[in-house]
Amino acid sequence: MGADIIYMNHCSSSGRGVNRQMRETSNNLQQQNSQQPKQFRGGEKKVMKKKIASAAIAASMIIPMAVPAFAATTTPSDVVGTPVQSAVEELTALGIINGYTDGTFKPENSITRAELAKIIVVATGNEASAKLMQNVAPTFKDVKANEWYTGYINVAAAKGFIQGYNGEYRPGDTVKFEEVAAILVRALGYKEANLGGQWPYNYIIAGQDAGLFGDLTVATGTSANRGVVAQMASNALNAWLVSYDKDGALIEPGTEGSKKLISKLGATEDATLLTDSVDDQDQIVLSTGPADVDDNFIVTGGESLTDLLGHTVTVLKKNGKVVSITDATSSSNIVTGKLTAAQADILDADTVLVTNSAGTKLTLNADADLHLYVNNTEVDSTNDDLAKDQNVVVILNNKKVQAVLAVNTLSNLVVDDVEEYDDYLLVNTKSGDSYQVNKNTIVTLNGKAAKASDLKENDIISVVANGDDADQAVTLTATRNSVTGDLDGHEEVVKGATHTHYYTVNGKDYKYVGAAASLDDSNVDSEYTFYLNANGEVAYFEAVNAADSSAFGVVYSVETGSFVVDGQAQATNKKVVYYSFADQKKVTAYTTAAKAGDLAEGTLTEIFFDEDGLVDFDGPNNNKTPKVLDIASTSETVSSVSASSLKTEEKGSYTLNSNTAYYFVKYGTDGKVSSVSAATADDLTKGDVVSVQQNKGTASYVLITENKDAAEDLAQVQGLFVGTSTKKVGDTTHFYVKLAVNGTVTSYEVTEALYDVLTDDTTGAEVNEVITLPAGSGVYDVATSPAVPVISSLAALNGVVVDRNNNQITDTNGTTTVTTDDVVYLVNSATQYYVIDADGNYSKSTLTKVQELSKKTADYDTVVVKTGETAGSSEYAGVVIVVAK
Repeated sequence: MGADIIYMNHCSSSGRGVNRQMRETSNNLQQQNSQQPKQFRGGEKKVMKKKIASAAIAASMIIPMAVPAFAATTTPSDVVGTPVQSAVEELTALGIINGYTDGTFKPENSITRAELAKIIVVATGNEASAKLMQNVAPTFKDVKANEWYTGYINVAAAKGFIQGYNGEYRPGDTVKFEEVAAILVRALGYKEANLGGQWPYNYIIAGQDAGLFGDLTVATGTSANRGVVAQMASNALNAWLVSYDKDGALIEPGTEGSKKLISKLGATEDATLLTDSVDDQDQIVLSTGPADVDDNFIVTGGESLTDLLGHTVTVLKKNGKVVSITDATSSSNIVTGKLTAAQADILDADTVLVTNSAGTKLTLNADADLHLYVNNTEVDSTNDDLAKDQNVVVILNNKKVQAVLAVNTLSNLVVDDVEEYDDYLLVNTKSGDSYQVNKNTIVTLNGKAAKASDLKENDIISVVANGDDADQAVTLTATRNSVTGDLDGHEEVVKGATHTHYYTVNGKDYKYVGAAASLDDSNVDSEYTFYLNANGEVAYFEAVNAADSSAFGVVYSVETGSFVVDGQAQATNKKVVYYSFADQKKVTAYTTAAKAGDLAEGTLTEIFFDEDGLVDFDGPNNNKTPKVLDIASTSETVSSVSASSLKTEEKGSYTLNSNTAYYFVKYGTDGKVSSVSAATADDLTKGDVVSVQQNKGTASYVLITENKDAAEDLAQVQGLFVGTSTKKVGDTTHFYVKLAVNGTVTSYEVTEALYDVLTDDTTGAEVNEVITLPAGSGVYDVATSPAVPVISSLAALNGVVVDRNNNQITDTNGTTTVTTDDVVYLVNSATQYYVIDADGNYSKSTLTKVQELSKKTADYDTVVVKTGETAGSSEYAGVVIVVAK
C-alpha cells in the first residue's frame, strides 16, 4: 500500500484567531451566489435530509440557476425567483437603482421620466456631474431648479441621452418602452442620424442589435414598468459601446479593444478570469493577480464565475476592491469544438489544433500565458485527458488562445431520486453514483434553466464533474422525454468488439446507449417505457406495470355465516378480511356466496366491488377476470437480486423496476396469513422465500414470506457525524447513522446498541465529530475491542487517537509529514481531509489546503483520527481536519 508520511508538530501560540465566515446568501439559498466557495454545512443531529417529491419543494429551499453573486445587499422579496431577479440584484449592487424600505422592489410599478434620467446618468458614471449641475438652470422649462432630479436631467440632456417635447421634459410622466430603448441606445454611442427607419423603430432595431431586450416582449406605446426598465438597463450595461469610423460607418461592436457600457461606472481593467469561485479569503484570481472582492460583488448579465472562467473580463473596482465582473469576450473569440489531435503538452505548444462545431479544422496560435482547465480545474501541460476528439472551448484574445477548457462529460445517467441538504442537493443515479448540486452548479432541463429540485426519477442527465471533487457537479444537463409501446423489433449490430442495439417502437428505430444490459429478441412484443437522451437515443427502459394497487390485496380469511355490523344484520353470508395495498391496512368487506366465487384465503388477489359496495369476485355482473396468486403454492427461493433483476432457483428471472411493490407476509402456527406489512427493495436478499405476481416478465408484486436477511461483509467506515434516523418496516425498527464520507452524506444501518451509543444524551455524538463504524457483517455494531473509538470528539482531545492542541502539518524533505511527540501517521488515497469553520460548517478539502491552514496556529487547530491500521511502527490517518478556533 503506497502512502505518504505525516507527523504532528506541537506548536504553542496565544490568542484566538477569527476564521472568516462563509459569505451569506440571502433568502435562504433562494438566490444563487455563484462566487461562494464550496461549503457543506453540518446539520441537525436528527434527520437532516428528505427525499424531494416530483412537485417543487418548499420555496425556501429552491436553488435557481446562475443567479449572480449578491452578498451583503438583500434581494427584494418580490423579485426572488422572477425573471428580473438577476437584473435587480445587479443594479442594486452597483448603486444604480434601489428598492423600497419595506424590502420590496415592486417590479410592476410604473417609473417616471425623471427616475429614468437618474438611472441612465448613474449607469454611465456621471453621478458626480449630476451633483455639480443640481443648481444649474434647467434646459427644459418644466424642470424645476434644485429638485432631486434636476442635476440628472441636466446631465442626461447635455450628454444627448434624452430629448424633450417642445421644450419640456415632462419629468413626472410615466416612461414608455420605446423611450427607455432610445435613451439606452444613445448611451451606447449610437447616433440617430446613422439609424435607418423612422421613430420609434429606428431605435427598436438598434436596441435589438445591441441585445437590450433579451426575452422581453417589445411593446411600443406601452408604459415600461420598473422590472422591464431594470432588465433593459442590466442588458445595456453588458452591451458593447459602439463607435463610427471617419466615414460614419459603424465599427462592428465587440472588436478587439471594445469596451462595454459598465466600463463607464468607474476605474476598470480587463483581465483573464482564472477562478470559478470566490475563495475563503474573499478573493478571486485574475491574470493580474489575486483581487479582493467587495461585499456587494456581482457578476453582471446574470452569469456566474463558472460561465466566465478563462474569459477576458472587465473588472470594476472601488476602494481597491472588485465590485463587478463583466464578460468582455465577444462570441467571435469563443471557439467550441474538439481537439483535432491528441495534445498532451498543449501548454508547451505554440499552437492549438481544434475542429470547430462547423467541422472546420483550425490551427490557432497560443498565448505565452496559456491556461488549461479540465472540468473547471486548472491542470499542467501533461494532462492525459487531452486526447483526440476531446470536447473543448477555446477562448481567444488578440487572435491568440488564452485558455482552453476541456470538458469530460458523464452521459446517459438516470436519475433515481434527489436528496436535500442544508447547502446542496444530492442527485442520486440508478447506477449508484451521486452528484452534489450547489449554488455554483448550472442546471438545465430540456434546454431551459432549472433547479435540481425540478428533476424527477428517470430523467436522463449528463454531468460535468469538478476535477478536484469528482462528485461535485459543475453543470448538470437533464432531458425528460420518453416513449411507451411494445418492443416491435430488436437488431444487434456487431463491429469488432462493439455491440450496438437498436429498438423499434411504434414504427420508429432507436439506438440503445444505456449502461444496463440490453433487451433482446426474447423481449419483443412486451410493453416498455423508453427514456430518451437529448439525442433521442434510449438511455434507460422499464417494463410497463399494469397493476393497480387500488384493486389488489392479500386475503386473510373468507368466512361464511350471518353477520351483524353496528347492530344491523347483513343481507350477506360472506365476510372477507384482506390487507389492502391501497390503504396499507387490514380491511373487512362483505359479499354473497355467488359474488365471492372462488375467492380464497392466502391469496394475492384483485378485489372488485359492485355498485352496492359488495365484493364482486366472480359474480354474474363482473366481466373482469381477477388476477389471483396462491402465495403458499408459488413460493420461490431468491438466488440473486440486483436493482433491476430478481432471479429465483425455481423459475428464472424477473425484471424489477420503480413500479414493483414489496410486502412481508407472515404465517401463524395454524398455517394461515397472520400479518402483511410494507417492505422495500432493500429488504430483498439472497435466500429469501418469495411469491411473485408478474406481468410479461416484470414483477408487479414481490411477497417476502421468509426473510433470510443475508449478511454481507462490511468494511470499516469513517466520516463526520451528521445525524441519526430510524425506519419501521412491519414490526421491525431499523436504525441508521448519517455520515459525511469524502464530502458526501450517506446513511449506514447500525444495531440498536450502536444507535444508543451515538444518541446517548451525555456521551452521544455531536455534529462534525468523527465516527468510526467498525468492520463487521450484516449491520454495523459495537466492536468488542475497537482499535479506534466509535466517537472521536473534536473538543480537547489530546492523545494517540486524536491529536489537536495547535498541532501543525509540516513538510519534511519533500515528504508530507505531521508529527506530535514523534508519533508518525501515514496517509493514502483513502485519507479524508476537511476544514471546519467557526460556525461549524465543514467543507471537503485536500492535504495541501489543510497543510496550509494548519500553519495558522492562532486561527486553527489540527485533528488527526487514525484508522487503526498500521505499517511497521506507523499508523494510518483516516481523517485529518483543521478546525477554526
